[in-house]
Amino acid sequence: MAIELTASDIEIIANAAGCSKKEVHHVLKGKRGQRNTPLQQKIKLLANLRQQQNEALQFLGAIEQFNTSGFSPKGLNGFKELKHLLSSYVIDSNHDGVFAFNHQLQYTLWNKRMEELSGIPAEQAIGKTPCQIYHTAPQAIDYQKDNLVKQRVLQGEYVSFPAKAYTYPNGKQYWHELYFSPLRDNAHNIIGGVCIVKDVTDYIRKQQELSECIARYEIAEVFTSTAVCKGWMQNNYYWLEWISPSFTSLFGYTLEQFNLASRQYRGWITNEAQALRYKATEQNLLDGKAVKDFVLFAHRNGRLIPSACYYKPLPPTKQGNAAFLLAINEVHTEKENNWRIRDFFEDADNFFAILQSKTFDIIYANASLARYAKNNAAVGQSFIETHRRSHQRELKQALFELQKVFDRSYAILDMGTNRAFDNRTLVWLFVQANPANIYAVGKILI
Repeated sequence: MAIELTASDIEIIANAAGCSKKEVHHVLKGKRGQRNTPLQQKIKLLANLRQQQNEALQFLGAIEQFNTSGFSPKGLNGFKELKHLLSSYVIDSNHDGVFAFNHQLQYTLWNKRMEELSGIPAEQAIGKTPCQIYHTAPQAIDYQKDNLVKQRVLQGEYVSFPAKAYTYPNGKQYWHELYFSPLRDNAHNIIGGVCIVKDVTDYIRKQQELSECIARYEIAEVFTSTAVCKGWMQNNYYWLEWISPSFTSLFGYTLEQFNLASRQYRGWITNEAQALRYKATEQNLLDGKAVKDFVLFAHRNGRLIPSACYYKPLPPTKQGNAAFLLAINEVHTEKENNWRIRDFFEDADNFFAILQSKTFDIIYANASLARYAKNNAAVGQSFIETHRRSHQRELKQALFELQKVFDRSYAILDMGTNRAFDNRTLVWLFVQANPANIYAVGKILI
């Protein structure tokens, strides 16, 4: 009978592949068409390997059936008869290691696979305890933990352990999962326990290989779609000393052209609000703090490019200017992009919200804004009403200035009436991200 993947299996595959359970369902049911992306390959291979792993559960089911029907130890002639009794459950031919033990923790079964895993023949293992057979390699087993687990099994518990790396006698490393189950006689008395040592080395190695493959793919994809540059901030403009090829393709500037345009204030800082945000970023970099921001850069042809920017601080220049590494990702107008920009600002010090264009109701607010809002429950509320009345007029004026996609406006709020902010200034940047949504990014200035 075919083994079905359970909800737990789907969750394990989703976690290993780094995607949602819904995505795993779609790929396994063939709802993604003929595409075969690295992520889909990873999901399919992990599913196949997990299905193979579930064979161990079939064996445990057989043991449970064996426990239910029971057997009488009377008349059994030592290890050979016990081994013969369990042979119907594929003991010696099983690819997994199988061993059994009694109340004295002496081994009563040791299959061929266990001989390969441990390097210890069955004749030397049967009738002995772990400390007697592993005395030459005490690092191979934690005796105290092993005893505690077996005592739990002898009390009737079913115990399992996730994959763990083990070093074989040949020096190679392999990964095993352990499944313990009690053994009972006809009177349902526990007479010992059995353990399956499931070899999941292929599964783990494939997972590692695919993870590395996915990582390389994502790094390459990010590098080609992310503009990266290195430079410093000086007198209200950026001076760059290095740019990636993707910077030129995104903004249309070579290194020399950008530095010239930046010094001539071509679209970079045109009003007080932008200057305040620039100074706030500069101060954070000088303090050694990373900065996340939402910036509208101008392409060389004049087109505005909404961008999510991540500044990594570098040691200041000899002149004391704030130096940085900057990664820039263009933000597209598709509505589903909201999820990406939300994730980008989730852990930021900035305030961030997504607003409904017509009503200015808050669709999403990050944790910083939720704490700042006067009612501490910003989502679903009017963005304007989350601020004090003294600020609402300026906010309305700025929001009503937005008329078309990528329009931007600013509001500068004096926080002197709020002791929590120690007389600081809050600058809001509003961007019409798409016809339905407005991005609001707020910075408290130092």
